Amino acid sequence: MRSKLTRRLVTIPAVLFAWPIAVAASPFALAAAAVADRVRGAKPGAWPRARLAGFLPVYLTCEVAGLAALAGAWVVTLGRPQALVDATYAIQGVWTKALFGAIRSLYGLRVELEGTDRFSPGPTIVLVRHASIIDTLLPTALLSVPLGMRLRFVLKRELVVEPCLDVAGHRVPNCFVERDGASSEREIERVGALGVGLGPREGALLYPEGTRFTPAKRDRALERMRTSSPERAERLAGLRHLAPIRPGGVLALLDAAPDADVVIVTHAGLEGLAEVGDLVGGGLVGRTIRLRVQRFARSEVPSNGADRLAWLDARWLEQDAWLASVEPSTRPSSSDAS
Repeated sequence: MRSKLTRRLVTIPAVLFAWPIAVAASPFALAAAAVADRVRGAKPGAWPRARLAGFLPVYLTCEVAGLAALAGAWVVTLGRPQALVDATYAIQGVWTKALFGAIRSLYGLRVELEGTDRFSPGPTIVLVRHASIIDTLLPTALLSVPLGMRLRFVLKRELVVEPCLDVAGHRVPNCFVERDGASSEREIERVGALGVGLGPREGALLYPEGTRFTPAKRDRALERMRTSSPERAERLAGLRHLAPIRPGGVLALLDAAPDADVVIVTHAGLEGLAEVGDLVGGGLVGRTIRLRVQRFARSEVPSNGADRLAWLDARWLEQDAWLASVEPSTRPSSSDAS
């Protein structure tokens, strides 16, 4: 749905229609999911389908509340564009923290943070590992909101079907990119534009792998690289837990924000959860999420394009090595999973 109005005339009513149905049906859905968990042999205490069924009405409630707040903010701040931006950032922070808080409580997640004081101040270019459908909540819920930072996100275009994200995401500086490769140069220019004018409490954030990690995606990326850039493919052949950085957007941001430090956010504990269906297996229950923040002064980043890419690859290999050292401890014991 290319037209913003056409899209929202579909997505917003769909959420408003589904919300009361999901809330009213939640006792029956929970009971049916619990029976399915027993029949399918879920481990005692895991209840993965019941937890997922319990999250749906919570998600829709957050969505409806978020849309109501965004509509109210538009009315209250009419004619004051900056006030609308400020209100939207505040609503976005509450919405994200509410969703992550619900997931954390429902699934019994533990969170361990390292180096969060390095996340601020800005300007910064923030590179985040992408391994799960859940990890897009982490930077806002655990870092930017508690530390008073505002992030400009690079997001895939498909996410505009999520109404709150669509409305809020187009009110504040973000970039929803097409990933089909048909207009990659134009998309890279749009990403680079996010780095222009970053202030002391701002950062531009992207997921440099370009997609949620799976071993198959990593292998395909390395295979393509063996043809297009064999030297780089050899350099990154040791990657195990990360896919190679797609350099276009990162390099464009570095050029657009010459004073911005580089912040790398790596997390462990959400592996194997790339799709909603992965939650049905119960693998998320009881996990520990370890999140590490590293900051690199801009003076450490080479100015030459080839040297800059080699530097980024070296930092990515370091993150991969860290993940290899911590991943086993983040997974639940066999008695916690289904």
